Amino acid sequence: MKKFILMTILTLPIITTNIFANDLSFLSTKGNFLGLINTLSPVNQRSQFDFAANIDFTLDLDDNLKGIIQLQSGAGQGSLGFVGPETVLTDINLEYTHQPSQSSITFGSFDLPFGKGVNYLSNNADPSKSPFILNSLTYSALAGPVGTLNTLGIKLHNTFSMFESTLALTNGTGENASNYNQSFLYLLSLGMSSFNDQLFIGGTYTASNDKKDPNESNSFKTNFSGWLLDLNVAILPQVSIKNHIGQLIYDDGNDATQDRITITKSEISYTLNNLFIAGRYSYWRPENNNGNSTGASADIKTPGLSLNPISDTSITRWQVGAGYSINSNTSLRADIVLDDYQHISDVKGVIVGINSQF
Repeated sequence: MKKFILMTILTLPIITTNIFANDLSFLSTKGNFLGLINTLSPVNQRSQFDFAANIDFTLDLDDNLKGIIQLQSGAGQGSLGFVGPETVLTDINLEYTHQPSQSSITFGSFDLPFGKGVNYLSNNADPSKSPFILNSLTYSALAGPVGTLNTLGIKLHNTFSMFESTLALTNGTGENASNYNQSFLYLLSLGMSSFNDQLFIGGTYTASNDKKDPNESNSFKTNFSGWLLDLNVAILPQVSIKNHIGQLIYDDGNDATQDRITITKSEISYTLNNLFIAGRYSYWRPENNNGNSTGASADIKTPGLSLNPISDTSITRWQVGAGYSINSNTSLRADIVLDDYQHISDVKGVIVGINSQF
């Protein structure tokens, strides 16, 4: 945390002096603080206080051009995966928006737009877009229970009437510029909104062959691909339902192993004035799920909270999220979570925290 504060103090005058020539009207800053206590069982899990922070710099370079820089940090070494204790540069990009068409081009580092759910993820210290602190199993597999998968490249988003599309070409599933495999990830997403945005239907496909990446790479190190179908419904202004179903493939190049994972998620949330409450079900089912630790791709991720996971077991995550807004910038948050494993011990717990935006 000290490194995070020091880097912020050092970065701000460099930006304002060298780029803006003392004209601070180009620069705006905001951030998030999240402090919590989690209690997870069985006894081999860890119960602890944990803290994280994000700071966002937005550079308004023109009416239709802006730059975004995000720094993240935290106490580190926690069981939920917050960044820290070092400070990490996550998003850094330029975004050009064509106002008449609402199309945009993003060039730099950004969250991989795998499905509509990326817009509602917890992102380190910022859970404000979601009624839950922890992400579903699908997105936990991509970037951890409180993270997003950052990737480097270019993204084109287009909105036309009720239709939208997203194209992305990036370095791969790694979150830095190494791209050892010298191949690119590609992604295509198509969606349709109707009834004044009360209904959204969309589909996404992505693929990235990172099989040749060495161990020091932070990519998935596999021939990865996946598809996802989204169905979101706003029944009332206070009630919304978000669902997805899909499949992830971790192809290890071995014909003797099974590589496919079926993923599903369904959640409902209700908001009344300053109070919100939500329930979520997410499911992770490997093609090989007999629990004998053989026959499944060695590249498959293990997204649950267990400290001793195996790759060939199904997981069902049940969550209840609730919160109360003390004021426009601060809310009290709580998650009750159960990771129900098919072949190993379940993990359950309560996470309680406070989130402030500044």
